[in-house]
Amino acid sequence: MLDDVGFDKIAAYGHGWPTPATPTLDRLMAEGRFFRHAWSQPMCSPTRATLMTGRLAQRTGVGQIVFSWEEEVGLPDDELTLPEMLRRSPVTWDTSFAGKWHLDGQPDAAHGPGRQGFGWYRGTLGNLREPVHAGEEQSPDLGYAHWIEDDNGELHDRRGFVVSRTADDTIARMAAMEEPWLMWSAFHAAHVPFDPVPAPIPGAEVPPDAPLADRYDALVRAADHELGRILDAMSPELRARTTVIVVGDNGTPMQAIRPPLPQQHGKGSVYELGVRVPLVVTGPLVDGAGPTDALVHTVDVFATIASLAGVDPRGLDRVIDGVSLLPVLHDPEARVRRTVTTDVFVPNGRVPADALFDAIRDERFKLVSWRNTAGAGESLFDLGGADLEGTDLLATGDLGEDGQRALAELRRARADLWATWPISR
Repeated sequence: MLDDVGFDKIAAYGHGWPTPATPTLDRLMAEGRFFRHAWSQPMCSPTRATLMTGRLAQRTGVGQIVFSWEEEVGLPDDELTLPEMLRRSPVTWDTSFAGKWHLDGQPDAAHGPGRQGFGWYRGTLGNLREPVHAGEEQSPDLGYAHWIEDDNGELHDRRGFVVSRTADDTIARMAAMEEPWLMWSAFHAAHVPFDPVPAPIPGAEVPPDAPLADRYDALVRAADHELGRILDAMSPELRARTTVIVVGDNGTPMQAIRPPLPQQHGKGSVYELGVRVPLVVTGPLVDGAGPTDALVHTVDVFATIASLAGVDPRGLDRVIDGVSLLPVLHDPEARVRRTVTTDVFVPNGRVPADALFDAIRDERFKLVSWRNTAGAGESLFDLGGADLEGTDLLATGDLGEDGQRALAELRRARADLWATWPISR
């Protein structure tokens, strides 16, 4: 999992904007199936909750970032998580988690990955500078070169390069686990703080006073390098029988978006730069190679892994919003969704939310809606063949017959989704 890396930072998407070098991702996208129109949630914790449960944010209650240093609502303990779902498989799965968790509030609470079903865990419970004890403040002394590590419930002061540490842990755990196994490797890069990379990684050397966007790009390059180390550590035989999924948790942060792209449409928003993320799958499930234009969401990764493990996501004892991507892995022309949706709401867990910012799209049109204490509104965009939103058709009144029909259908689909808030769990 990549942190704060949107589609605009990956050259393989072919948009022509300046991007950091990502040879590992480029190689994966050349040999596997990569999704041109994969959506996440606009922020980190909500996307991680969709991946962990296969359920929309309205069900888990995780609609914004979980502030782990506060009494914040995180992922409920009674959710069925990915490792817990794998216990329903006809075979026994070994499960491990390395890196950034960011699904629990209250830093003194029981440590989440183990409590939520993973057999082994090492990493951080939140972002690098977040405190690990209640009442503490964020520490500017912590970052990519110095962090507090949670090793299966024991806290340690660590130094080095945290992304390399996550890669090292991933490599070691792959060798130690019994097959079949699930290894979740969650990199911190390229989240703030945009520290200079404290490791000799080609293409990631920037001075400490370099512009923020340059330091950010160096961290993307470093993440790609460490991903390459993980893959290179696998024997050809292991690679051949392993499904590799790489996904981003949300779009690029606004301060790292380069002109002329609209910075205000980055992470935290439901615009394309905020929610369109890299997603690529390689391995034995994929027939052929190349891109697909199928509409998909990070919530679909759960259902895909369930299908891989012989678990019917429709047969679980709760609603699963994700759909398996296996048909698209077999055929890039397959379609598993007519529409896809995303949202951010505050606060976590409260019904109804104080503020809601959401979007829903079909293969061509996108409806953006918002509601807060100041009022409400909506916009409609034609994304046919476009990377970004462009002109608001509702503002101009120039919808045409196709736009009028899409507006009615998307409004109806959105109303069906939100009318039952809170959705039955």
